[in-house]
Amino acid sequence: MEDAFSLFFRDNWVDSVMDGSLLSPSTFGGGKIHEEIHYKQRLEDRHTLLDSIKSCSKEKDLHKANIIHNDIIKMGVNKDNVYVNTAIVNMYAKCGALTEAQQVFDKLSFRNTAAWTALISGYVQHGHGVKALYCFQCMQKEGMSPNEVTFVCMLKACGSIGAVREGEDIYAEIVKKGFLENNIFVGNSVVDIYVKFGKVWKAREVFDGLPFRDVISWTTLISGYAEHGQCEEALKCFGAMQGEGIYANAATFVCILKACSSLRDLHKGREIHYKVVKERLLHTDVVIGNALVDMYAKCGALMKAREVFDELRVKNVITWTALIMGYVQYGHSKEALSLFSQMRSEGVTPNAITFVCILKACGNIYDIEKGEEIHAEISRKRLLENNIFLATSLVDMYAKCGAIMKAKEVFDEIRAPDIVSWNALIGGYAQHGYGEEALDCFELMKNRCRIIPDACTFICVLKACGTIGASTKGRDVFTEIARNELQKKDIMVATALIDMYAKCGALVEAQIAFDQLLTRDLISWNALITGYSQLGRDDLVLKSLDKMVEEGIKPNSTSFLILLKTCCYLGLVDKGKLFFKVMSICYDVMPNLQHHTSMTDLFSHAGLFNEATEVIKKLPFSDDLTVWHTLLDICQNSGNVALGKLAFENALQLDVKDPLAYIFMSNIYAAAMRTRST
Repeated sequence: MEDAFSLFFRDNWVDSVMDGSLLSPSTFGGGKIHEEIHYKQRLEDRHTLLDSIKSCSKEKDLHKANIIHNDIIKMGVNKDNVYVNTAIVNMYAKCGALTEAQQVFDKLSFRNTAAWTALISGYVQHGHGVKALYCFQCMQKEGMSPNEVTFVCMLKACGSIGAVREGEDIYAEIVKKGFLENNIFVGNSVVDIYVKFGKVWKAREVFDGLPFRDVISWTTLISGYAEHGQCEEALKCFGAMQGEGIYANAATFVCILKACSSLRDLHKGREIHYKVVKERLLHTDVVIGNALVDMYAKCGALMKAREVFDELRVKNVITWTALIMGYVQYGHSKEALSLFSQMRSEGVTPNAITFVCILKACGNIYDIEKGEEIHAEISRKRLLENNIFLATSLVDMYAKCGAIMKAKEVFDEIRAPDIVSWNALIGGYAQHGYGEEALDCFELMKNRCRIIPDACTFICVLKACGTIGASTKGRDVFTEIARNELQKKDIMVATALIDMYAKCGALVEAQIAFDQLLTRDLISWNALITGYSQLGRDDLVLKSLDKMVEEGIKPNSTSFLILLKTCCYLGLVDKGKLFFKVMSICYDVMPNLQHHTSMTDLFSHAGLFNEATEVIKKLPFSDDLTVWHTLLDICQNSGNVALGKLAFENALQLDVKDPLAYIFMSNIYAAAMRTRST
């Protein structure tokens, strides 16, 4: 999305001035030049000629520009006529023919402010900020004094190339000449450049000093706050703008919707939506439509996002991608893939961001087949060559799907992997049990590639250490973490540290790391409790739960699963039944498949097979083979043939050829025979 001021610059004052008042006789100071132009006008139909030049500039028709220029040369109108030649420079510049504009300019016997500004404006509007700056310096060396339009062009040039020092020098000149006091366009340009430099506080300082402010002034500042993460300030600024009676335009609404998206402020977003509808902008501006879909999607209001999406008369790839991204972000990956197929069927071509979203969706649901299909299309379109973000998304997708070799293959094709690329590969190794490979990658990244690990890297490496029980390496990693006090700044790093120590059996160190946390959340409590549970310290599991509840942290689904497994291990049937009951009544945690399976296990180990059977019969999802496989496994260990038969029959109803069911049942009969023989 173009920033608010760029839209203004492109479509408004500078263009109109360049095509009109900048080239008027008064710009040249009258006198002999004015007389000469007036004389030429009598000999030739100068107005018709200049109207043709201006028309061509507006249409950006290079072919027509060449014809007009040739006609002018034949007529001799341009000979020593700075007015006409400046118009020609401006015409070529508007058409993007900057070489031709420069050639005409270089042949001028006299180059004034208007001529220089025409050339500079062309370079600026076509993205050649460095050349514009060079022209400006040459202009000053020739003793030409810039006017307001020149300064506006140069501020934009400095903003586009990040020339901070030059931009501030130009601002100082503007202040010296007093242009801020009577020219709103210059003032808006200064606000805009400080926004682009990331100095929003300075932009606000200039803004507050402007004698009067229009919608462009406000929108530029609001955009600056939104772009640099100060979204609360953006909303305050919008409120102040309304308080001054300034009506928002399309660009303002887009900026403020972006702020709402970042803050996940659905209430304010709905309010802006109402204003957009009231101003009848939704069906006339696709950018606003896109911003609304994006806002609702980022706020998690996916039904509302889809509703706005369906209402839009015009949709482009950005519209589709915003909605797809929302579905992926909130865990609806299958819906995202369906939407992607619909988008393709309507003839909309995905862009790199669309592919990134879809690859994430594939990784989330382990759909490697679709992921490979997308990979082939990306390669066919040569999108990977200069897009490390897209390549990293491919690495991540393959890693999540367990295709680690393929992930490594894609990674090796990246010319200069960044920290995100390395994290995707290291995380993939850690996730799928390749702890040694993850640690090798970590060392390679640091020592050979000289890339500094971030919080995400350490989380992945700690997980790898926990997976293979590498406590010594884990302690070394902790030393690196402690050097930057990351465990104090990032609770996810601290939780990963606790989890690593717990999995390595270092419960004392896990408890110390936990005790050092400034704030303890549910995830860190669950990590500690899981560690105690895995190492058989069931007494500490129950004590930790009590402390967690005392600190006001409510247990979640994971917490109760740990508790039920602990009760099963200790044979605490009554306590298990109590936990199973209170999880939904007191904590609004609905039992899932794993909770029911744990209860079945608890009853079966206690010899309460009727209770175990009743639990399974009440399952709303007893059409899952996993449940029956779990029960068959329990019966195999206990030798309960009757319950085994029930589980076997239910498994066959779901899949008559289920091989595991037959294997389990065979083992159950064998165990029962061994019991009888002894």
